[in-house]
Amino acid sequence: MNRLTLTILIGCLALSPSGLGAQSGSVREARVGDLRLQFIDWGGRGQAVVLVPGGCDTAHVFGDVAPRLAGSFRVLSLTPRGCAGSDAPTEGYALDDQLRELAGFLDSQGIRRAVLAGHSSGGGKITRFARLYPDRVERLVYFDTVYSYIADGLEEGINAAITRKLSRATGDRFERFRATEQAWELGVWSPAMERNARLSFEHKRPDGWWASFRADMEAGRYFESAVHVPALMFFASGLDTQRLKQFDAATQATLRPLVDQTEAKRREQVEAFRRNGPHVQIVEMTGTSHYCFAHKPDEIAEAVIAFLRRQ
Repeated sequence: MNRLTLTILIGCLALSPSGLGAQSGSVREARVGDLRLQFIDWGGRGQAVVLVPGGCDTAHVFGDVAPRLAGSFRVLSLTPRGCAGSDAPTEGYALDDQLRELAGFLDSQGIRRAVLAGHSSGGGKITRFARLYPDRVERLVYFDTVYSYIADGLEEGINAAITRKLSRATGDRFERFRATEQAWELGVWSPAMERNARLSFEHKRPDGWWASFRADMEAGRYFESAVHVPALMFFASGLDTQRLKQFDAATQATLRPLVDQTEAKRREQVEAFRRNGPHVQIVEMTGTSHYCFAHKPDEIAEAVIAFLRRQ
């Protein structure tokens, strides 16, 4: 399985690592059918921007960038069913179930049309949502959307190399987990990321969540590339190449062919999105974590605001 499609473990306090100050959203609950879903209302007025996390991340994961966007738009973020803070039924975790849930959430907030912004597998969600519910979508924003390919053995190899690198690390289970996540994310961390990491670390997802997620991944439902509405796409270019730099020369030589294969496929994926036409704007960012909105929130927010204000 692709680690970028399974991002479940990094997040945030509503606190900025780069000087925005302590700004918090309001943690609230929405009723969608029989489910109680946690969301954060970050405030703001005007066009609704709904932030969709990847994997089983929580609404808190967007805390580095959401306050910056709330100065210009009404900003909300949603914790999906089965993930920390929201109800966890025994079933109903297929992608299309989650999309019906997202439509129900918009209804609960009185939102007819929204800008949807998705991270990682959340990018796959919003692409499919825009196809199934075209009248509910104004524009789309993607934060390093999900990989459709990763070379066999690459994730396992990186994990093993990180484990070796951290073999003498001390601390409790969470502290070791945090160190591993930082290694994956180019050392990026913030008080915001700490919050979501702790929530996710303490939460056990239902068995049906993983089974449905894998089934939808294998069926390609997260990898649709046709985008028919204006979209802004951020890609963390060369991310695995950057990850290799923390390892010794022998490890780099072993993993380099797998990284090259993966990044070649990644470039093909970017080009597939580019072929949609000029209504899809692509921003390739080098030296940037998969959690680009936490790594470079000022840069990301500035680009998103300019995109959404453009006629």
